[in-house]
Amino acid sequence: MTMKRIAMRRPTGVLGILCICLSVGALAESSDEAFEQSLVGSLDIAGRKMIALAEATPAEQFSWRPAEGVRSISQVYMHVVGNNFQIPAILGANPPDGMDIPERPYDRRMQKKGWEEEIRDKPAVIDRLKRSFEYAASAVPEITDLDEIIAPLGFRDTKRNYLLLLVAHAHEHLGQSIAYARGAGVVPPWSHAPERTRADSVAVFDGDSARGAIVSIDRYGNLITNLVEADLEGLGVAVGDTLSVQVGEATAEAFVGDTMMDVNDGEWFAVVNATGTLTIGRSYDSAEATMSCGAGEPIVIRAAKP
Repeated sequence: MTMKRIAMRRPTGVLGILCICLSVGALAESSDEAFEQSLVGSLDIAGRKMIALAEATPAEQFSWRPAEGVRSISQVYMHVVGNNFQIPAILGANPPDGMDIPERPYDRRMQKKGWEEEIRDKPAVIDRLKRSFEYAASAVPEITDLDEIIAPLGFRDTKRNYLLLLVAHAHEHLGQSIAYARGAGVVPPWSHAPERTRADSVAVFDGDSARGAIVSIDRYGNLITNLVEADLEGLGVAVGDTLSVQVGEATAEAFVGDTMMDVNDGEWFAVVNATGTLTIGRSYDSAEATMSCGAGEPIVIRAAKP
């Protein structure tokens, strides 16, 4: 049988060109939407941590500074507030209600000699922090023409890169605030070991193994199971041991740790999460993809043989 080679023809004429333009436009819009979603997600991470850190810091420590001539704890927070409010507005988003945005976004009258000096009370600072991150997150999708070249801060760049600057600024000062908090004797709340719920076992034991199920898969591909700490104890497995894991025909050996960070990149871990159930995954990899499994499938664990 003779096979005919079918060549793809290039679109011609006005209709063909229009189809190409519409396709490129749709891809650009999709790319911008994905960029904005990632940006808002990163802002959310910085905002949640900064607000939690501020709430954990005693009010009397808000005036603490590591040396004379540098910002205090409250002034760093208010500096972030200023940028969160001002940068989206100068990029084209509607300004926050009841707030005038100066033409120069780093106007020292508003920030260093204004908000940073005048707003130092803990409740007021935290309120502004919350409002500023909420505003920035809601304002990002309002900004259009992300590849337009502008120069509001004195240098020419795209709106897209100015938005990246907004996120980088928040994370930069989150790191500074963590160092300030440590210097003032405050431990970031997410550094504390979480209190775990002691959940009841529903596993089925068979000799040296315990059978449970994968309840869900998190965004990183980790397997959230209905197995619990008591099941590990029933198998004689403790923190520091190695756990043999089986899902269908796929197997792995996971280090039982206190946190997911107790293993190197690509290695398997098993940790009891805050709800008291066992999470199994691979560091910087996907357990779901590696094992080709999904929620609802059975999972079997046992102590790994030495």
